[in-house]
Amino acid sequence: MTDEQGETLYRLKMSIDTPLNGGSTIIVDKEDIETVLNILKQNSAEIAEKSAEIEKYKDLYNKALEDLAKTNRKNIENKMQIDLMAERIEWLCKSNGILLDKEHDENFIQQDIKQYFERKAREWLK
Repeated sequence: MTDEQGETLYRLKMSIDTPLNGGSTIIVDKEDIETVLNILKQNSAEIAEKSAEIEKYKDLYNKALEDLAKTNRKNIENKMQIDLMAERIEWLCKSNGILLDKEHDENFIQQDIKQYFERKAREWLK
């Protein structure tokens, strides 16, 4: 706000706050009113710009959250697939009396199978 605009607002405030004693009249210039209207228009334009900027950042934030949710959902789905594969492989091997790895003997369990597939998936993604 310029000094002139500030003075205009001060004059208007003083004329409104001054009591009407003995038939005093409040005189308000057309120019003062136009100055106040211009100040309001300017503030409205600034508020509109800020609102548009806030909306833009909200949209970007929501898009980033959406992308993160999709990535997390995909990671969970991949983990579930690995868990199911490991469970099925362990069951098939145990039910058929197959040892998956001589080094692990009977202790080769689902967790080992999951770790194997997770390592392979990380290698594949590199």
